[in-house]
Amino acid sequence: MPFFAKSVQLLVLASVVVSASEQLVERTRVIPFSDRPIVERLLPDDQVVVLARDDSDRSVTEREPTASEIVRSLLDSRFGNLVIVDVNQISGVLVDDGRWIDTKFDGVLADVVTTRTDRSVKLPVKGAPISFSFDGGEVKVGNVLVRTNNAIPFPAKRRYLAFLGPPAGWGVGTMVAATEPVIIDRNKLRGMGKTHPPITSLTFENLLRLARQRR
Repeated sequence: MPFFAKSVQLLVLASVVVSASEQLVERTRVIPFSDRPIVERLLPDDQVVVLARDDSDRSVTEREPTASEIVRSLLDSRFGNLVIVDVNQISGVLVDDGRWIDTKFDGVLADVVTTRTDRSVKLPVKGAPISFSFDGGEVKVGNVLVRTNNAIPFPAKRRYLAFLGPPAGWGVGTMVAATEPVIIDRNKLRGMGKTHPPITSLTFENLLRLARQRR
């Protein structure tokens, strides 16, 4: 093939790639959280919609709490049910009258590290099915993929550690996770979000030791 013809072919191919890329970007739309259900806010040509909500804490603190302090605070709160769950399925669900999305975890209760003394949450027995939810996620609404701006790509078929408490009223399942559920990888704790949860600086054994000291 002559050099000129080959150059023209490459330029045409590059233009097609750029055009396809631009088209994909144009079909990703960001909308703010509002009082209207998500389904009422979608447009006919939407492919991917990002639902944005600002949950940042602008309060000024002298210092960030340590991982150990965070664990102790959670254990003393209504989320003091620290459990280990073998998660089989993870899905996104519409909550808050269809205005927001949560991530729902379904699995088997492998162990209960600590429980609240007030029994505000009724935990199943070890080996029984358990479900809980966490703020943010993604779900298909018709042919449109809708995800929240804080969605985390949690993988299923993993063992998770979670601080659980009673539902907020509009959540899913019987319990909600106070902080990002973390994966137990041997003696390490791994987060899946863009920023690692502070408790991942602890080993799994150290976290268990802290929790059992608070019993």
